Order: sequence, then structure tokens, then C-alpha cells
Amino acid sequence: MDLSLERLTATELCRMLGTGAVSGDEVLAACLARIGARESIIRAWAHLPASYDPPSAGAGPLAGIPVGIKDVYDTAEMPTEYGSPIFAGHRPARDCVMVARLRAAGAVILGKTATTEFAYFRPAGTANPHDPSRTPGGSSSGSAAAVADAMVPVALGTQTAGSTIRPAAYCGIHGYKPTFGLIDMTGVKPLSPSLDTAGIFARSVDDLALIGSVLSEGRIPAAPGPPANRPRLAFFAGPYWPLVSDETRVQLARLRDMLSGHATIRDLEIPALFGRLDEAQKSIMSREAAEGFGDLLRRHADMVSPQFTELCRAGEGVDDAAYADALALKAEAAGYLASHLGEDEVIVTAAAPGVAPEISAGTGDPACNRIWTLLGTPCINVPLPGKGRLPLGVQLVGLPGRDRELLMTAAWLSGRLRGAG
Repeated sequence: MDLSLERLTATELCRMLGTGAVSGDEVLAACLARIGARESIIRAWAHLPASYDPPSAGAGPLAGIPVGIKDVYDTAEMPTEYGSPIFAGHRPARDCVMVARLRAAGAVILGKTATTEFAYFRPAGTANPHDPSRTPGGSSSGSAAAVADAMVPVALGTQTAGSTIRPAAYCGIHGYKPTFGLIDMTGVKPLSPSLDTAGIFARSVDDLALIGSVLSEGRIPAAPGPPANRPRLAFFAGPYWPLVSDETRVQLARLRDMLSGHATIRDLEIPALFGRLDEAQKSIMSREAAEGFGDLLRRHADMVSPQFTELCRAGEGVDDAAYADALALKAEAAGYLASHLGEDEVIVTAAAPGVAPEISAGTGDPACNRIWTLLGTPCINVPLPGKGRLPLGVQLVGLPGRDRELLMTAAWLSGRLRGAG
């Protein structure tokens, strides 16, 4: 059956599997064939099983849907190595909560996707499908690349700074970081527990909602529907604007012009304290990483990268007072945002400073994402249509807990961009 099954969205596949138009075996075979043809170039996978149980037939909302899992999620039936040689061959006793929920919904766990070391900055060796000389971003490198290259319809990642939104932008796919705490992270290797958030990669907003609903046990709506009213958009340059490329600025200006007759648009003014949030996020992340990995660093110093060692050493220098100041600044900024952004209003801003950099330059800068991760806001990358070889994305940000409104607006915007393309 020549339907290019590997290129369909999870939502489309669910519909076809439900009617019997295709079988779970056919979907799985299409994904594995694509991996066989492309994995030597993209290197998206840390582990693929030698065989699979027969895909479920009609058992759960994701019956027969293949899903890639970032290799910081514990899986009992596959190794979980956290991107580190220290954990080579490590087999957890049980699946993490999210993987267990996917299995219960009928999903096929296709394999473990490559991650940077402990979900930080050391590259995993994965290439960007649009140009293998470029990074797919980090730390969810393999998940983003696997979805973008049609190896799997959806995949899970994480975000502690910019590890979902940035790779989604670089790879030209949809990426979703839900509100902090909305999805149970039990069984996911922590980097910074007060910041770590689940991430979802897919080729449509509908897929983001579908997977998010399963992972959150319905707290994220599987079908959020269209906006009830005219969308309200707050364009925001942000303290990271000096880092944003001219190309990205031009595309965002064009987007604003295109939407001007279809949405209520304003500029969001943010006080100077937002300029200090980037450093606050770094302080919290490094302090918590140092606390969580200090013993491992002492026992395996020779097996930890200089990048991760530097992070933990910096965290050791964040004393109690500095940590408390960072948390207080976070609370102050969150309060300001809650009082100056409408509940159904969505921030529109850059998803990344520009296109994916060369692999030799690392995994890219999360400057456009750090403050939103710090504030626990839900964020979605929507790919921008473009003439260039490398993708750009726009980041949509909502108030914490307003994931439904954010998904509605993202689906609306994605539809308008498809029409414009």
C-alpha cells in the first residue's frame, strides 16, 4: 500500500487505523523502513528493539501509533542511558509514568531517541534532516530529528531551558512544552526539578493535543477546538531581541502584517526585571544540577563532559541567598505576567535566534526560551513557511494553566500559515 504512511500525522493515522484502512503492522513497517533508509545519516536513535509486539488493534486512543522516547525517560524493556557512558546498558526496573500511559493508550514505543548528556549541552551526534551539517538542536536532538525526518509521527522530549521549542524550530516541526507540573515527570531523569518539563514533537497541533491528553490524563484536551473569539495576540521582542537574526525579525514582522486583519494585536511591554530572568534560570538550573549530580561527578569525573562539569561547578557557587533571590525574581515576574496578559491572550515571539547553526557550533542558544521555562508557561513552536533551505519557527506562549487556549490559537495560526503557503 503506497500511502507514504510514515509522513502522515498521528491524528490521520488514528483515523485510518480506526476504520481499518491500514493496519498497525503497516504503520510500524513504514516507520522502520524510513529509519533503515535514513538513520545512518540522521543518527536520531539511541536504541531500537530487535522486535516488537504486534501493535494494538482498537485498544486505546493511540492504538498502533509509534512514538519515539527521549533517552532520559525510564523504560523497562529498553536501555535508558541518559546520553552518558556512565549508564551504558542501564535497564530501569519500570517504565516512567509517561511511557506507562502511552502503552496503556495502545501506543507502540518505537525506540529511544538520542539526547545530549543528561539533557544538557554535549551534542549527541544527531544531524538536522534539512541539512546534516547543521544541529537539530538540543537536548531533545533525536526526538526532533526523528519526527522531522518522518521516522516516527510523534516523539517525547523534555525542556529545562529550550530543549523542546528550539529543536522544533530548527527542524521545522511543531513542539509543545505544557504548563510546568501538568504532566507527571516521575521516572524521567531530573536535571533541574523545578524547571524540568515534558515536551512533545509532532507534525500537527492536533497531534500535540492528542498526545498531551494521554500524558496528562485529560488535563490537556485531546481536541481543543477553534478559538471561541477573535484571537488576541501580544507580540513581544524580549530581552533576547539583540540576539535574534535579521531573517527572524523580518519573518515575524511579515507574520504580524499577515495576521493584522484577522486577530487583535498589540505589543507587550515588559518591565526591566525581565532582563534578569535569563540569569535567574541559569542560577536555579545550575544549583539544582549540582545538588542532583554532585555525587555522580565525584565518582565518575573522568566520564563526564567538560560542559556538564562546568554547569555543576557553577551551581556549587550559587549560595542559598542567590538561589532564593532567583526564586523571588521568578515569582515577581510571574505575577506581573498574570496581571498584564489576558487569560485567552497569547504571546508571539521568536522561537530561536535564527536557523540551526552548524554542528561544530553546538546545539544552539536557548536564549529565546529560558525565561518562559522559568515562569512555567506553556509554549508551542509553529513552523513558519519560507523559501529558504532551513526552517524558522514562531513561539507562542500562554499563561500557566491556559494550555487549551494556547493550543486553540496554535491550531488557528498553523491553519492560516498553511493557507498562506
